[in-house]
Amino acid sequence: MLERQKVCDHLLLLVGSNPLPNYLAALILKPKSIQLFYSPETEPIEPFLRNGIKAKLPETNIERKCIADATNAREIKKAFSSIPQGAHLNYTGGTKVMAAHARMAFKDGGGSDRQVSYLDERNSVLRFDDGFEIDLSKQKFELTIDDILSLHGIEKKPDEKKRPSVEEAKRIAASVFKDISQRPSGGLWLEAWTGQLVRDILAGNASKVAVGIDCVRENGRNFQIDVAVVRGHRLYVISCTQFTKLADCKGKLFEVSMRARQLGGDLARSAVVCLLNGSDAKGPYVDQLRHDVEDIWDAPNTPEVFGYDDLREWAGVAGGAGTESLKKWLES
Repeated sequence: MLERQKVCDHLLLLVGSNPLPNYLAALILKPKSIQLFYSPETEPIEPFLRNGIKAKLPETNIERKCIADATNAREIKKAFSSIPQGAHLNYTGGTKVMAAHARMAFKDGGGSDRQVSYLDERNSVLRFDDGFEIDLSKQKFELTIDDILSLHGIEKKPDEKKRPSVEEAKRIAASVFKDISQRPSGGLWLEAWTGQLVRDILAGNASKVAVGIDCVRENGRNFQIDVAVVRGHRLYVISCTQFTKLADCKGKLFEVSMRARQLGGDLARSAVVCLLNGSDAKGPYVDQLRHDVEDIWDAPNTPEVFGYDDLREWAGVAGGAGTESLKKWLES
């Protein structure tokens, strides 16, 4: 079993809209050669995936093949009509039609269930069709936020914002959590303060915590990540906002949820850290927001909400300091 998870001579990968599952499968199986099957829709993603794999597995030979119509069963079967003896198919990526017909063509070509796998993101395992599983949490991927961004063709821009020091952020936090009306006009202190809490919790992995990442996509579109950390195979993204109204915080929550899922797929975790407080006839606003996303979010892990009371607890303003809720989320 151990030898099985370490060695794969030739790996066949279907390139999908998110390259991370393919990337992780390649790092686990450590093939001598890889063939990437992509469509015109995923052609822009293919070179980022290829370069990412090459950076981690420089000795691996990588070939590529375009399937002109990923919804055409005959074209898909033709692409898989001649595959190397003993090849392994990972059919996580691609469209559902592409994955289904690739799987059938592989079987028709003599591929056994032992030679087929897919990344089960909901259960965090690489699952083989014969029932064998590899637990992702036990793999030493050593991924960084830069690795994940580069898989999507995203570059980091120089941070030109004047950010408060951690000590300054702590002083501002102490003031705001005693009297919310004392919050300053800019919210960069909340990023710095939250980022430091995450560093304190992670201790030895504190260097992997990134705060205030300005990003630019290949198409020129910009976006920012307030706080991010990669633990093993999983990306955690936090949006920090001084908003105090339910509708505003809901918008931030959906924004960070979509961002995390785009970058890290269903393996990712997302949360919003905000100053939402108070209640109405329906109950506390924070609970209402949590219930809203639980009802409509189609993901294995619902985005988390940390409101004003949570932050006061983290800061120890209302008694002893306790960051257990943040720690629990970082371990999810």
